[in-house]
Amino acid sequence: MPAILSITLRLLSIMLALGIAALSLMANPTDATGGVDPGAILSRLLFGTETYGDKLSHGFVYGVLSLVGVLAWARSRTGLLVTLLILLAYGGGIEILQALGGVRSGDPLDLAANAAGLICGGLGAWVLLRLAAPRRTEVLP
Repeated sequence: MPAILSITLRLLSIMLALGIAALSLMANPTDATGGVDPGAILSRLLFGTETYGDKLSHGFVYGVLSLVGVLAWARSRTGLLVTLLILLAYGGGIEILQALGGVRSGDPLDLAANAAGLICGGLGAWVLLRLAAPRRTEVLP
């Protein structure tokens, strides 16, 4: 991977992680302002109810984080697994902080949605890395 792309992906992954932390630890803006919740809209389209919107949002955001994070940091299968475990611990840490903070509440189902998103994003990154890898050609004697 070219150095500039690697650096860009690493900076983007850090910015995404900081943005997720900030949004996760502040009051929910849609509660205060009645704003638009894309997760609720998607949930209504898929399931006929807004009930699953929060979980869809968690899955999507952590899927994007793991896609970018794996592309930025992982250089092997082991690195992919380690990156995903670090991101899962990160998501768990945010859920614990939410439970302790009083502004939001921690939810084990949010962590499950985070994990599902991490797996999907990690698989997507793995596929992209496999497609971008140079092909080996066997030379027959």
